[in-house]
Amino acid sequence: MQFTITTRVEQPFRTVFAGFNRALFMALKPPLVPMKLLRFDGCNTGDEVHLNLGFGQEWISIITEFSDTSNAVCFTDVGKKLPFFLQSWQHKHSITAAEGNPNESLITDTITYQSHNTLLTRLLYPVLYMQFAWRKPVYRRFFGKTTAPLQ
Repeated sequence: MQFTITTRVEQPFRTVFAGFNRALFMALKPPLVPMKLLRFDGCNTGDEVHLNLGFGQEWISIITEFSDTSNAVCFTDVGKKLPFFLQSWQHKHSITAAEGNPNESLITDTITYQSHNTLLTRLLYPVLYMQFAWRKPVYRRFFGKTTAPLQ
């Protein structure tokens, strides 16, 4: 299953990418999720993120792709070790220059995941979607909000 959430912020895309650090990662943690960050290498190919979700559940993701162009920075993390309820996980982060305004950016989270059965995959959708929708105000707090509509 896949979903995408895009947030417009008031910073150039390279400034936004530079802010993708440990502090932002911790701020993006949804409330009521007992997550402990054990390791955060960064956002480049080969970097790893290790989490403890409580109840003996670990999550290890590896950055498998990274690209930097004249108008976007993108990186993808793939789950190497996942909590029991997930079979696969891929999260593509795209930070692109907003068309017509170099001082604004679009942060796009594209999540592709699968559980061990179709029913659980579907049941996880609203939970995961809301956890990523939670990121919108956090991104705006870190990088500035804008009232311009998304294209």
